[in-house]
Amino acid sequence: KLDIPATPSDDALRSLPAGVQLIELPAALRLGFRQTGWRWFGVMALIGLVVACFSSTPWLEAVLLVLALGALSRRWALEVRDDGIVLERTSWLWRSRIGVSGSSLTGLYQRLLYSGNGGQGLRPRHALWARSVRVGSDLRLTPGLPGSGAVQVAQMLRWAFAQRGGRFGPGKLRYG
Repeated sequence: KLDIPATPSDDALRSLPAGVQLIELPAALRLGFRQTGWRWFGVMALIGLVVACFSSTPWLEAVLLVLALGALSRRWALEVRDDGIVLERTSWLWRSRIGVSGSSLTGLYQRLLYSGNGGQGLRPRHALWARSVRVGSDLRLTPGLPGSGAVQVAQMLRWAFAQRGGRFGPGKLRYG
């Protein structure tokens, strides 16, 4: 665990790591995270489905179809709203939305999730976590991000909440 200290807040937009998409909506600032590993898993499940079609095992075909649809439709996003943060993880199979108060942004830390081979050797991927969000447990906010990606996302979340939080009612436009 490595705590991420708060940085001085100004009006400058923070940078984001590769694979994170920023969209500003009327009610929220949304960060979408690329799910490349899950896409590859979905493609492999589809290939397995094609092979299983020749073996006449309907239960295997059904399992592979469900796995492929779940993996290919997987989405991970964070929304910074006027009243807090919303973590949304969805796929064709399930939907999970967890609301987190803005005060939880003071206890952010990064944790090594895994190390992947990026062509130049092992590259660590860290996930961003919030402390004590639920009773007795921390909450993982992001998938594994390369390099200082977790720190960049933490800085963006804090900046976005400072821009939105406390001054605007939930769902109201910030501009105009």
